[in-house]
Amino acid sequence: SAPCCDSPSRAMRRRALAHARNILAAGGLGCAADGICQAYEGDKPFDRRRNIAITTFNAGYVGYVCELVYRVYPQLAGALRLRKAQGAVLATILDNFIHVPAAYMPAFYITTGVIKGYSTQTIKENFEKHWWESLRMCWVFWIPYQTLNFYAVPMQYRVVSVACANFAWVVILDHIAHR
Repeated sequence: SAPCCDSPSRAMRRRALAHARNILAAGGLGCAADGICQAYEGDKPFDRRRNIAITTFNAGYVGYVCELVYRVYPQLAGALRLRKAQGAVLATILDNFIHVPAAYMPAFYITTGVIKGYSTQTIKENFEKHWWESLRMCWVFWIPYQTLNFYAVPMQYRVVSVACANFAWVVILDHIAHR
């Protein structure tokens, strides 16, 4: 049946399945990306704790939080009566210049640092040391991708689309964060 005609329980199941799909895709791709990054670095044994940290962050943040954030952008574009292309540009600007520096980057360094057992001081030092380079690389990678994603990909597939691109991004960010 059409989503507009679903019963509340069927709509909830559909939503739960979409969340599960996003979380599993983001977590699985994050896990694989960290494995590739660690293999590329090759100078030390595989760090399971690091892999768990990257997997957990990607599953929770990319797989779940990003879905919530990405739902706000089209609503804002609609409230501002923007055309599709203008809405995509607005979403890209908000995502890369507000969401990422204020929430995503701190969440990445805090979450992965806590799971890896780092002290608060070490997490702070890593964040301060790598934040600007991580953010600049984020802009180079994500601004073109997100513009296309927010313009061409239907809302229900944006998180999976980002999770797929995030595979390459995780290799980059993971490498920067662990130098």
